[in-house]
Amino acid sequence: MTSYKLLLLLLFLSISGCATNPVTGEKQLILMSEDKEMAMGDACYPVYTQGSNGLFQDKDLQSYVNQIGKKLAQKSHRPQLNYEFNVVNTSVINAYALPGGKISITRGLLNLMENEDQLSGVLGHEIGHVAAKHVAAGYTRSVLTNFGLSLLDTVMSAKEIKYREYYNTAAGLAATLIVMKYSRDQEREADTLGMEYMVKAGYNPQGFVQSMQTLESLSQKEPSRLEVMFQSHPMSLERIENAKAQIQANFATLSLTAFQRDEFQKNTNYLKKVGLAYKQYDQAEELIKKEKFDEAVSLLKSALDIAPDEALIHTTLSAAYFAEKKYDAAMDEIESSLAIYPDLFMSRFLSGFIFHTINEFETSIAQLKTADNLVPDNVNVIFYLGCNYEKLKEIAVAAKYYKRLLQLTTKGEKALYAYQRLCEWGYIRGK
Repeated sequence: MTSYKLLLLLLFLSISGCATNPVTGEKQLILMSEDKEMAMGDACYPVYTQGSNGLFQDKDLQSYVNQIGKKLAQKSHRPQLNYEFNVVNTSVINAYALPGGKISITRGLLNLMENEDQLSGVLGHEIGHVAAKHVAAGYTRSVLTNFGLSLLDTVMSAKEIKYREYYNTAAGLAATLIVMKYSRDQEREADTLGMEYMVKAGYNPQGFVQSMQTLESLSQKEPSRLEVMFQSHPMSLERIENAKAQIQANFATLSLTAFQRDEFQKNTNYLKKVGLAYKQYDQAEELIKKEKFDEAVSLLKSALDIAPDEALIHTTLSAAYFAEKKYDAAMDEIESSLAIYPDLFMSRFLSGFIFHTINEFETSIAQLKTADNLVPDNVNVIFYLGCNYEKLKEIAVAAKYYKRLLQLTTKGEKALYAYQRLCEWGYIRGK
């Protein structure tokens, strides 16, 4: 690092200062204020939710999980944060926390649970990461590890501009947070804090041990199913034994509550009901990857017989039909999906792509603009918006989208196409 860069880095660190860890009371270097932490979460949470197939479409379940999470969060070391909790519609077994207390649990993980105490254990663990500023610390490590002059300029200038511009920049860095591997010490601390919050909220900490044992057992039988979760949350028998020891040391004299099953079973009834449908859905996705579209269509139709109101299954069936060039059938399925879940990004994008393919460019534009509002700056969405306007011979508007595309990426066939068009139209001077 040059002396100039070092000077800027030292200046930036002096501006940022150190923060007090609310759990330990110790000073630590955190390159993210609490306001920015919360606002980054606000900006990134909807995008990551869409990236996990959107919300699981059960409003009662979403409300139930959010209520439990907030009950736990109020017992944490950072109750002032604007916590949110949701269930995302993916079979991947995982739970994750974004900055500012934005926490998700996947349909796949929730489907493994049997009582509210197990759920509170997982949510409490994620709250523990937020309370101890593990997420913010991960951001700090990411910045310092990858520090460069351009990044420094971006972060420093962000102090002088409106939050939204900052968060658009920060969203790129936040991509590392969701797959960030917590250290074993951080995992142990989150375990300890999660159980503390559980007990304060009236739950039995044995529920956390149960959830850990379920994951450990599954990892022995089907290790690939837990690959994503274990990337960020290292699992070990030691963590289970430590949790048991903490219960014995800290909670043995307490009158622990019985496991809370009734409300959990009531609120997860639909989730369990569509479990078989999503097993078939997962199998169909694997068949689509192998281009076995007929078999995939058969499985997806069977899944819809069980769960006709699942937008994600309709969307994937639409994609399978589209791959077979059965455009009418693909359109029927995507319309069914959007009728159920109008704000699912992948459905809006697929709809726009289908309309583009059948040369209905204006309708495609409407669908893609909605997709762009749901997940801003997706390269594929921007590219096809440009293509649609080009087909309509609205060159100035097409050029605007192609320029925007090149601001996002300069690699790949789409970027090359956009560059060549802009050169041909005289907007940039080609080499």
